[in-house]
Amino acid sequence: MRCHVVDIRGQPRSTVKRRRAVRNCHRNGGCGRGQRRSAPISFDELWCDGRQEGRVAEDRDSARDRRAGKRRWRTGVAVAVSALGVTTVLTTGTAHAAGGAAFAPAQFYDTFAGGPFFIRAVDINGDGKPDIVTCDSLQGGWGGLSVLINHTEKGAAGTDFSAPFNVPGVPLAFGCNVADVNGDGKPDLIATDASKLGVGGVVVMLNHTENGSDVPSFGPPQYFAGGLMPAVVAAADINNDGRLDLIVGDTANVVLGTTQVLMNTTAPGSDTVTFSGPFFFNGGITTEGIAAADINGDGKTDLAIGETSSSTVTVLMNFTADGAPVPDLRPTTYFFPFATWVGLADMNNDGKPDLMSDVGILGNPLAGMFSSVNRTPLGSPVPDFPTVLDGAQAHQAGGWATENTAIADFDGDGKPDAVLASPYLNPRNQLSLLRNRTPDGAPALTFDPPALIGDAGWTPNALDTADFNGDGKPDLVAGAFLAVTGRGSLAVLLNTSR
Repeated sequence: MRCHVVDIRGQPRSTVKRRRAVRNCHRNGGCGRGQRRSAPISFDELWCDGRQEGRVAEDRDSARDRRAGKRRWRTGVAVAVSALGVTTVLTTGTAHAAGGAAFAPAQFYDTFAGGPFFIRAVDINGDGKPDIVTCDSLQGGWGGLSVLINHTEKGAAGTDFSAPFNVPGVPLAFGCNVADVNGDGKPDLIATDASKLGVGGVVVMLNHTENGSDVPSFGPPQYFAGGLMPAVVAAADINNDGRLDLIVGDTANVVLGTTQVLMNTTAPGSDTVTFSGPFFFNGGITTEGIAAADINGDGKTDLAIGETSSSTVTVLMNFTADGAPVPDLRPTTYFFPFATWVGLADMNNDGKPDLMSDVGILGNPLAGMFSSVNRTPLGSPVPDFPTVLDGAQAHQAGGWATENTAIADFDGDGKPDAVLASPYLNPRNQLSLLRNRTPDGAPALTFDPPALIGDAGWTPNALDTADFNGDGKPDLVAGAFLAVTGRGSLAVLLNTSR
């Protein structure tokens, strides 16, 4: 079943009053053929596979505005039943403009269980459209991951995602990622189970989804050691052997090291995943962010680790020989207050990945993001980033406790911008856009003041960006950590910038 919300408020009533609403939507994935009734529609409608399934409810303020001849509206809710339960699609507010970037009102979708702590947007079924994967951390041991298949038509003004498909096997899924672990060309699911102490903390589920299928399919969970209460996982080729290795961040292991590397030894195309390790590396305490990039231009993938409790970012420079079975990573630790998410991206167009770190502290003016321009000479064995104490730039988010950031050129000016998720930002937990104004090659990054770009639900904690409607513009998906039931826990905002 494919459902989307259509805004027909601007159409003359005569053009829509004869549309007939389908009352039932059966669990077989198609729209119902049951009772029908005539329904003059004048507001937003829910359409499924070409049939209209219901109307979006208006609140009293919207009704008053309508009677006054205004087009402004507040909150709408439409519900469709699918094979996996109830999918809630909400649209809120009018389009939000922020400087040169604009985003359509958010559409809200369910996850199978509550508390999406990480989100990844990636094409699971090979149809060329980015789907959504979440790890649901508040499901009380019975859930795992959610996968929503993207059915949005190219250039559409609204998104169209399936109901969430549940992928079990990870009781306390705090971290998740998507990468081709066995080299078969399909992105596999990787998750961390924070309920585990040592054995079984890293879970891999191979992707068996047929190309173009509306139903995702994954192999059974395969478990690997992952330290103490692992919370975040990333994938990168550490030894340049063509296989993606796993980097795992712990929240509790302060003895052996809070960062572990699992070296991928899986045979290409195999259904059995194998890793050597884990290999432990010391840094700070409580890893919440991992980023991978070639910091010094030597052709090897280096790492940046965000460590919240120690207020540090540890950069692990890669000295691993090509094809070596054991990673050789050497740490340099920097002071960055309450570091959560970390990112490595070229923000000043000088060809080097710069360092960014979110500030997970409750309260202004510290909440936001620090940026540090990469000053590392080509081939240098030692990274060179200014810290908070000697030149790193602070950028406010306009809210509290920034937990995640998405980097993309949202306004189309050729410079990557930043959108920050601050779970306790008021009003209505909106996201913050920082437009990049940095001149090419500048020694420090410059951003516009934060601009609020939309309602992303209650406590947006997770964030990712992808082009969901194929119009060439980066869109946003945010996850609300405290949406404990999963209802309306995902907010998708389409980029409407010109």
